[in-house]
Amino acid sequence: FLSYKFVVSNPERPNITSQEAWDKLLKAADENDTDDFKEALESYAKVTPEETFVTIEKKLRSANSKGRIISFERPEIPLTKVLVDLQGNTNKRYVATPTLVHPTRLPRTSGNRANGPEENLQWLADSGFMVDDRSPVCFNCKRKGHITKYLNVCPL
Repeated sequence: FLSYKFVVSNPERPNITSQEAWDKLLKAADENDTDDFKEALESYAKVTPEETFVTIEKKLRSANSKGRIISFERPEIPLTKVLVDLQGNTNKRYVATPTLVHPTRLPRTSGNRANGPEENLQWLADSGFMVDDRSPVCFNCKRKGHITKYLNVCPL
């Protein structure tokens, strides 16, 4: 069994309060700093493990923040990747993307996006960040759970 925790750049829980993390998130959005916004979102998610993409997006909207979490539908997720939500649940359907750009200005190469704010919230409920999958992958049969070396278990 593999456990996924929300770890993007640093596995440590920040030594700040949830209010400090939230203020940092809003400040990064106000300053239009995408990297700081993503880092602040990570910090906020770590100090508030009960928060989901949906609840954070609703709070960002309520605060009239430029920052958003947009959900994209990607036709294919690479075999070596997995979509993981903030609670560590895997096999999500949509890719969560923190952004400071209005959704209509994002490139279509990112994937299909929801048709509006309410649909985005629905998609966010089944969204995750794309991270490296720690499961073994067989590049012969294109399935997870074993590697090419063990062909006797490869259901070709």
